[in-house]
Amino acid sequence: MSSFNLSSGFLLLLVIASCGPPSQLNVVIITLDTTRADRLGAYGYPRNTSPNFDALANNSIVFDRAYSQSATTSPSHLSMMTGLRPQSHGVFNNGQRIRTEIPTLAQRLSARGYRTAAFVSAAVLSERLSDVSRGFETFDANFPALRRGAYSTTQAALAWLENLEPGSPHLLFVHYYDAHGPFRATEERIAAFRRSTQPIPVDVPPYQQREAGEGRFHDDIEYYSDVYDAAIQQQDEFVARLLRSIDRNRSIIIVLADHGESLGERIEKLDHGHYVYDEATRIPLLFYAPRLTPRRVTSLVETSDLVPTLLDWLGIPTDDELDGVSLVKTLKTGAPSPRTNALSFALVDPAALTDRNYDLEREFPIASLVTSAHKHWKLIRYPGRQGPIDELFDLKNDPLEMTDVAESHPGVRNEIAAQLDLELIDFKLYEHPPLSEELTNQLEALGYAE
Repeated sequence: MSSFNLSSGFLLLLVIASCGPPSQLNVVIITLDTTRADRLGAYGYPRNTSPNFDALANNSIVFDRAYSQSATTSPSHLSMMTGLRPQSHGVFNNGQRIRTEIPTLAQRLSARGYRTAAFVSAAVLSERLSDVSRGFETFDANFPALRRGAYSTTQAALAWLENLEPGSPHLLFVHYYDAHGPFRATEERIAAFRRSTQPIPVDVPPYQQREAGEGRFHDDIEYYSDVYDAAIQQQDEFVARLLRSIDRNRSIIIVLADHGESLGERIEKLDHGHYVYDEATRIPLLFYAPRLTPRRVTSLVETSDLVPTLLDWLGIPTDDELDGVSLVKTLKTGAPSPRTNALSFALVDPAALTDRNYDLEREFPIASLVTSAHKHWKLIRYPGRQGPIDELFDLKNDPLEMTDVAESHPGVRNEIAAQLDLELIDFKLYEHPPLSEELTNQLEALGYAE
């Protein structure tokens, strides 16, 4: 794993500020919070959840094996915006801040003459709780509640685009939250997705509860699965509205998720943040650019690759050592990704792991590693108090990761474990000041804190 050279961070920004604008391509990054890859048509889902994402995918590079670096919103977005994994930018939980010397994509592009704007849909990415805002000239988290729907976020972004000086190169970041619990969709749309199935009881987290009938809450996992699909479809329509205002002849467009969601597979049936199984960490990711030949990419990538890829594509030099790698050759020629592994983290929560008799160290995260050398294999490491506890899953024959085969395949387990040891060799947790009671309450209301 490469380490991050902090000494050149702001020096670089000062130097490149005088170099004039690079390629005039705009950059548009759209994140779909909590949206699983396997719930989109472009990834094989049979229900009509994402017709507009799918249409863009048909004209884009689609990554089939893209992984997020965190199953939690703010750390994942910070990896996208810095090119660093959580152990390098130091953020593993919502509410934590990156160090001031770490430059973000918005700072880098702003220094090259780009206008920068971000429109987010939940307080978890607000300036008070995250450094995703760092470097944006316009940062819109202006909504009275703790979240807003896709309509309001899209309208705000469109208003900014309409007032932008014609020809100004710009970075636009738009974050949607409808697929995050409690899932948001109109009753008509929910009704269109509801199936007549035998109810399957489920314990529903308080933040996920929706009233049903006489003040009761739904306790059927199939209901939530259907509402999740409806929320993705509703979100997809507003993504399309935004995309209609983007000049595709002058823009790079990246659409991806920060993480996924458990929908009945685990002990915690409706949640994320405490698992690194594929439903939480394998994400949709597409990359569109003018004159780029559409194709599928089956080699490994991760969200930390966005920054080095964009800098390389736009011709912006950097001496920083990033965890991400440039995918420009892969995008332009179809060559395999240069990435050899993908690393993801999740927070330890004993309530999510009551099916395991593990004595875990809660201060350290759960980690997973997938590698290009061991296709279809995935190692998950739990931070045991007496030493690491490693599980191994065969993704080809067990895509839902239900059967740990570490004991029956010790050679594969040991080889991937050795690679994970190397990735974590300099691992440390950075100290962060405690949040105020007000901010802690906001995170609790969004389902992020216990």
